Amino acid sequence: MNILIVTSLAGSWPYLPEMLEDFKGRGQLVEVFDINDFGPLGFASKLAFRVPKLRYPASIALLKRRLERFPSDFDAVNVHFADPIYSELAPALKRHGKKLITSIWGSDFLRAGSSARLDLGRTIDASDIVTTNNPEILRKMIACYPGISDRARGVPFGLRGLDVIVGLQQSEIVEVNRRKRNIH
Repeated sequence: MNILIVTSLAGSWPYLPEMLEDFKGRGQLVEVFDINDFGPLGFASKLAFRVPKLRYPASIALLKRRLERFPSDFDAVNVHFADPIYSELAPALKRHGKKLITSIWGSDFLRAGSSARLDLGRTIDASDIVTTNNPEILRKMIACYPGISDRARGVPFGLRGLDVIVGLQQSEIVEVNRRKRNIH
C-alpha cells in the first residue's frame, strides 16, 4: 500500500513519527506532506507573507504548487489533525489518491469555533472516510455532521506507551499493578 500522510509535522510528535515507523515496519510505502513546508519562497511569496491579508492565500497557493510535485497514484491520502486549511486543499489532495481519509485527533474538532467547524465540514464532505480514535468524539462528530455516519470509523491509533498501559491492565489485576508500582 502506498500512503500519503498530510499533516503538520511540528504538532504531530510523537503520534506521527511512531505511526510512520509502524507503517514502514509493515512494508507500507509512506510519504509525508507537511503543511508547514511551503518549499522555496520566491520574492513575490516573501512579499505576500509580509502582508497579513495575503499570507493565507499565498500559503494555499504554495502548498498546492508543492502538492503538484507529488505522485497522484497513492492508495490513500490520510489527513491527520484536520486544520482549517484542509478545506482549501481537500479537492487537490483527493486527486492524489484513491481514497481521502481525514483522521480527527480530538482538539481539532472539540476546540473548533464556528468558522473552523465550517471548514472542517468542507474537509469532511470531501473525505471518503473520517476516522477518530475516541468513541465519544466519533459520536459528537456524527451528531454535528450527520452526513458522515456511514463514512465515520473509530480506529485506534495513538501512543505506544498507552498501548503498554492497556496491555498491563489486561494482563494483571489493577490492585496487583498498583502494589507493584507503589501507587496508592
